[in-house]
Amino acid sequence: MDRNVRLVDQLDRHALGRRIGARDDGRSHGHAARVARADRFVFASSGGVYAAGPGKRAESEPLAPGNFYLATKFGGELLTAAYRSFFNVICLRLFFAYGRGQVHSMFVPDLVRRVIAGEPVRLYGSEGLKANPIHVSDAAVAFQRALAIDGSYAINIAGPEVLTMRRMVQLIGNNVSRTPLLEEVGPAGTRDLVADTSLMERLLGPPTAQFEERIAEVCDEILRTVI
Repeated sequence: MDRNVRLVDQLDRHALGRRIGARDDGRSHGHAARVARADRFVFASSGGVYAAGPGKRAESEPLAPGNFYLATKFGGELLTAAYRSFFNVICLRLFFAYGRGQVHSMFVPDLVRRVIAGEPVRLYGSEGLKANPIHVSDAAVAFQRALAIDGSYAINIAGPEVLTMRRMVQLIGNNVSRTPLLEEVGPAGTRDLVADTSLMERLLGPPTAQFEERIAEVCDEILRTVI
């Protein structure tokens, strides 16, 4: 096997030197990285491995994945961590990544689809959940820079602003010329998932893409599929 094996993550096409970025199966990719004598392994995890609730989620907080998919991310982190004696392991926990080309069932595209279709968007509290979604351009930069850092880390990867669900769907409605249908279904704060990005900013640099400026590309893409 070529020592410069490259397992390329869907968010980024950059692999530098003897580096490997993996998306899902930590065991098989970890073994491949060990055989290739890689010096770094970047694993794409999810902010959903944290329990939702008020306040910001720091990397030191206990993990509590709430469904099967997120449990696989948690398991992937555990599996890749076992290879730290062979190479540096960097787990990037993405929070609500959005951009062109996503499947429509993902968080932000699904919000766009609901607003366009006139389907209700559920709010927990009058403003809905809080989150700091990250645009894929910022996520790709984070992956590229993670390939160059020393040491093993878990790092939250999230956007530069905290938005409420109400604000997100208002911005979507402005872009698709629809008035969102909102339905309050539960107490405020229970579904919040906001990342503490202090470690990201220190090791990888701050995110820059603003939701208000970049959501139009998602709206335009989905509008073309429904018109």
